[in-house]
Amino acid sequence: MIKNLKLLNLSIALFSLGVFNFAAADSLDDQLNASISTYLTKHQTSDHMSAVQLSVLLPHEHQSRNYVVGTQYFGSPPKATTDMMFQWGSITKEYTNVLIFQLVHQGLFKTTDSLGQLLPSYFDTSNKTPWPAAWKNITINQLMNMTSGIPSYTEVPNTPDLSPTAAYTLEDLVAYAADYQNTNGCKTSDGCFPAGSNYFYSNTNYIILGLIIQQFSGTTYADALNKNILAKFQKQNPVNLYYDADYYPANALANMVHSYYLLDPTKPIWTDITNWNLSWAASAGGLTGNMKTLIQMTHALYDQHGHHLAKNFHISDLEQNLVQTTTGKPVQVQNIKTDCSYNHLTGIGNECYANGIGVFYDPSWGEVWIYTGGTFGYITPYLYFKDQHGLIIALSQNSGIEKPMTALSFQISDEVLKYLNPH
Repeated sequence: MIKNLKLLNLSIALFSLGVFNFAAADSLDDQLNASISTYLTKHQTSDHMSAVQLSVLLPHEHQSRNYVVGTQYFGSPPKATTDMMFQWGSITKEYTNVLIFQLVHQGLFKTTDSLGQLLPSYFDTSNKTPWPAAWKNITINQLMNMTSGIPSYTEVPNTPDLSPTAAYTLEDLVAYAADYQNTNGCKTSDGCFPAGSNYFYSNTNYIILGLIIQQFSGTTYADALNKNILAKFQKQNPVNLYYDADYYPANALANMVHSYYLLDPTKPIWTDITNWNLSWAASAGGLTGNMKTLIQMTHALYDQHGHHLAKNFHISDLEQNLVQTTTGKPVQVQNIKTDCSYNHLTGIGNECYANGIGVFYDPSWGEVWIYTGGTFGYITPYLYFKDQHGLIIALSQNSGIEKPMTALSFQISDEVLKYLNPH
């Protein structure tokens, strides 16, 4: 049904936004409500968008401020609420890495171990689709920071039409990338290069990490994620956060803001795709939730040093293994200010990537850890401002059109920081 699309890109568009000028609002709440309302009005028709949800955790406030505009369905009620869910896409990747580090801290393997050591059976040439021999020496670190040289199954030409009625296993998804490299040899432009020599955003890396989690945890990826990370955040309301990599149950679907997609870009017919099977995204992008919950999990990940998010995990696990996204060159954490320098007003600079998270240092914002997840019908960015006392901003829209949403996330960041630092 859909072929050769960039479904789960990191997709943090680094472009010039200009300086935002605005009159002083009566309150931050009024200003943010106005910003997302204006944005929705501007884009709802062209992008077939019905709702925008925003949550902001200000420094020294214990609960997030939550905002929403629009309706659950395009063109019809009910009104969207701050409890309703959106797909998070590739934000899932950082939690896949948390599960990996839990297993590392249990002593089951090291991040320097190779695929040949950890998953040798997949290289057996008697398999229907054996993994390329070139993958044998790729390490977990190289999978996590996108320097593996493995092509992305969502990009290779032989990936079939992804059917919403099909159930894909993790092995199925990796096989598309393996078959392409086995058959075509694969070029650098397709994401193939000697491991550790370059950077290429490949969703296949995170499907393979999902297989490693299943191999060493003795359970499915879904069970490991739900038990070790999500359960504590689902206690108050289980349909504020969901992962199953399959169809949504009725209670979860009822709490989704619906999304739409042009199946044929030459025809203006939008199809409701909310209940498409998410097995194609799995450990690379299958999480769903609202922005309040994303704020809570992000706060637990960063501000509480990781131990409030999951047992046997620390945020320093994710902060290591940094590389520049332009070259794949390693970056030391203490050198983020220089090696990951990026100005959000001019669009000039270089973003870095580490273990499922993007990072850059902005002259007016300081150090920012950021990620934008995208699926067919949703875009969800969040920003954690390390040098702004842990400010967190998360927002989502029920449209897969990304560039305007990235601009909105930067605009809102400027507005919040102006409020916090008026002088």
